[in-house]
Amino acid sequence: MIGFVFKVTNNALERLVHDAILDALPDHELEVSGFSINLKVLGAPSIQADNKTIQISLPLGVGFSRQAGLFTVQGHGKIHVKIASRFDVSPDLNLTTKSAIEDHIWLEKPVIDFGSLDITVEKLVDLILKHYHDMIVHSIDKGLKTKFSLSSVVDQLLESLRNDLNKFSYHGLKVFLQPSEIIVEPIYNEAGKMVFRGGISTSLVCTLNNPFEPIRPSLRWVDNLLNDNLSMMRLDIAEEVISEIVCEFINKQEYGGEALEARECKVDFSPTKMDVVLLLEKPIKARVMLKGSPRYNEAESKLYIDKLDIDMKASNIIYRLTAPLVNRFLESSFEEKLPVAVDSVIKEQISAQMPLCFQTGAMEVNVVVGKVSVVEMKFDDAGLKALVKIEDFEVRGEMN
Repeated sequence: MIGFVFKVTNNALERLVHDAILDALPDHELEVSGFSINLKVLGAPSIQADNKTIQISLPLGVGFSRQAGLFTVQGHGKIHVKIASRFDVSPDLNLTTKSAIEDHIWLEKPVIDFGSLDITVEKLVDLILKHYHDMIVHSIDKGLKTKFSLSSVVDQLLESLRNDLNKFSYHGLKVFLQPSEIIVEPIYNEAGKMVFRGGISTSLVCTLNNPFEPIRPSLRWVDNLLNDNLSMMRLDIAEEVISEIVCEFINKQEYGGEALEARECKVDFSPTKMDVVLLLEKPIKARVMLKGSPRYNEAESKLYIDKLDIDMKASNIIYRLTAPLVNRFLESSFEEKLPVAVDSVIKEQISAQMPLCFQTGAMEVNVVVGKVSVVEMKFDDAGLKALVKIEDFEVRGEMN
């Protein structure tokens, strides 16, 4: 499972609610129970998130007037409207919201500028809010659904994550994932930010070609998430990839001040042995045959080649004179590198490309990986297969 922590600043949500209400409130007076009413948004709302409820406190200016014979009764006041937006996300990522005005408090006591009323101002404000209720809450619900389309956000995020993981490439090997479920804990507020914490249950494979069909994961709410950042990845390395790695190793060696050059390397695996055949171009032209029995020690995280044997057949009589020297040099070069500290090799490759960073809409996302270890490795006719444990695998997102 890949753990994730997404933080959305309250300011981002406050701007959304502010804009939604501005769109909803008319810029002209409305008639409510014989009064001409004018509502104005006085500033940005304040927001707090708790589990599946967003508490909104919205400052509004209330202006009212009514014709009373030859005179016009006028007054004004300022209130904080308390709105609760309750939401849920279904397993198929469908977002539902239901907002309601639950209360209001006076920021500035109502003032009658002229005349008198036959109704209390408090009662009048209740009538006003009742009249505007559906208009305000529908605009908030619409804004939340439009800006926070969960299916769209998840699709974009996973596509960006797939693309960014694919940037890791080692001799054609890439990391592919197939998420099956997204698990989310109750949402909470922290330092002015809404925090979404959870995990992505996914299959991970490092191989040459994508083995997965695209699917959309389901969503599930839980009270507490366990093992939220511990993942297992399958590593499949085909024989042709190992051939390239062996060739790369040979070509990095120098003999007598001259770089070795190998081509047409061919690796043939079976569960108990490994046969390597390559054509050496420099410093001599020769056919090199390497045999051995690969063995992985899980306790040491090291790869051994038991019964290592290298045999070289030079292409002509001149090269045959130096072939034994080159042969011994290759044997010592391989023996010097054995056993291979597999975890260190993988860590080196990952560290060179971490952390991964990308942008999804307005959210900046970072992918971090902690400890990586190979818990199982075996060889068969297709190549090498391993099971890799990844600890502290986490996706962190910020939206301001």
